Amino acid sequence: MTAIDHVPRRGRAAARGMVWSLGQNALTTLVTLLVFAVTSRTLGAEAFGRVALATSLMTFALAAAPVAFAEALVQADRLTDRQLDALFWCAGAAGMVLYLAVCAVAMVVADRTTLPEIAWLTPVIASRVLFECFAIVPTGLLQRRMAFRTLALRQLAGVLAGNGLCLLLVLGGGGIWALALNGPATSLAGLLVLAAGAGWRPSGLASPGHLKSVARFGGFASAVRALSILRLDQLVLGLFAGPVALGAFYFANRIVQIGSGPAWGALGPVTHALLSRCRGSPPQLREGYLSAAFAATTLAVPLFGGLWLVAPIAVPNLFGTQWSEAVPVLRALCLTGALGCFGAVNGASLSAQGRVGAWFAYQSALQALRLVVLVLLLPQGIGTATMGYALAGAVLWPVATTLAARACGVSISRLFKAVAAPLLAGAAALLMSSVGVAAAAVAFVTVLTVAGWPRLGEMLRSLRSQG
Repeated sequence: MTAIDHVPRRGRAAARGMVWSLGQNALTTLVTLLVFAVTSRTLGAEAFGRVALATSLMTFALAAAPVAFAEALVQADRLTDRQLDALFWCAGAAGMVLYLAVCAVAMVVADRTTLPEIAWLTPVIASRVLFECFAIVPTGLLQRRMAFRTLALRQLAGVLAGNGLCLLLVLGGGGIWALALNGPATSLAGLLVLAAGAGWRPSGLASPGHLKSVARFGGFASAVRALSILRLDQLVLGLFAGPVALGAFYFANRIVQIGSGPAWGALGPVTHALLSRCRGSPPQLREGYLSAAFAATTLAVPLFGGLWLVAPIAVPNLFGTQWSEAVPVLRALCLTGALGCFGAVNGASLSAQGRVGAWFAYQSALQALRLVVLVLLLPQGIGTATMGYALAGAVLWPVATTLAARACGVSISRLFKAVAAPLLAGAAALLMSSVGVAAAAVAFVTVLTVAGWPRLGEMLRSLRSQG
């Protein structure tokens, strides 16, 4: 087994990876939330809206970048140095072309709209594309080795650098630049950690032909990623509803994204790496999926259920009364966040089994339905439009869950049994919420502990059986 293909004992690596990833996500979520509270109080909805529009342009380039080829490196049965060299240089070249293209588009948009600042905001924000492209190979190698400690440190370093710079600028009167430089600083710091931790350097130039064996999976994975990060909803709101409505949606969606960090940043990568290694063992595959589903539900129910409960009080007190009108938007997006936590597991499970095409088809249908509903309901107000947006995702969520469960050999009845404890705990918390938030929290923990103990035992036995 080469250094490229070295994999530690899967069960222990997955357990350590989950601990490292969840710990890192908890810390970075807290830091991000605190900095976001400061910037929200200092900058208004219009500033957020203008940065959101420039970010939407950048996401077209980031969506087209081959970043998801890192998943192909995890999925591949065998890798060679020539493949890694070819991917590194091809990704770097693609990143440069995409960066120049989005800068040119930004100049056209600025010239034809009343937003001239887009011309100088976009080149700064879009520099993320270059950093993310050069991080593809180191990220894929570390995920393949299940080196989640280094990946967690990468995320932590990036968030601390980006948010630290953002805080310094906003307190120093940097205004809109505090928002614009956050993303690029985060990506650059993360790239430096990856380069040091992966222990890999390109050995020379290589022909793109070496990528044939990973091209199909990487292409589909890139298409799925493009759909997930391409903020067409924000672009539609910016063009048809104006910067204030877009600012409210961006603000609420940002809070939901921060809350979803543990699922997408921890559960998704760990599930994908673990299940990719369990393809030859159906029992381990089933238990791995059920454990991930239990963890996702346990995270989503209290996180977004609690956020829905406290939003009317927390938003004006933490972020300022200027954001009170965003409360209905945030409460609607709590449903999107909860389903998204489970979606991270579904997507990782399908990709690990080579069913990335099915996940792409689902994501395409989901994005199309959400956009149609958003446009149709915009005349009724941003709150109503966002609620329709969230319900559109709920309508299609059972489809993705059924696909993922079947791909892992799990029946729907067995899946429901695995996630029943956190669902029952959530229902108990909702009943107690009339008494107070503290009572709801106690009810959730009590029911989860009693009802979820058998499932936790099965998770631990599963991890031990995988080494």
